[in-house]
Amino acid sequence: MINQKNRTRLISFCYFLAGLNNKFINGVKAEVGLLLDSSETSSSAIEILSNTGLTIRREIIASHKAQHVGYIQ
Repeated sequence: MINQKNRTRLISFCYFLAGLNNKFINGVKAEVGLLLDSSETSSSAIEILSNTGLTIRREIIASHKAQHVGYIQ
C-alpha cells in the first residue's frame, strides 16, 4: 500500500517536471520567433525554422504581438 502511494507520487512528480520542461522550451521557441520577426526575417524563413522545431509559426508570432500591443496601450 505504501509503495503504491510512493510510486503514484513519483509518477506525478515526473509528469510535473516534464511539464515544466515543456513550458520552458515553448517559451524559448516563442522568444526566438519574436526575435526573428523583429529583425525582419522573411515569413518563409520563419516557417522553415518552425517546421524544424526551432521556433513557433508566424501566425502564433502575430498573435503574441497582438496580445503585447493590447497590454502596452
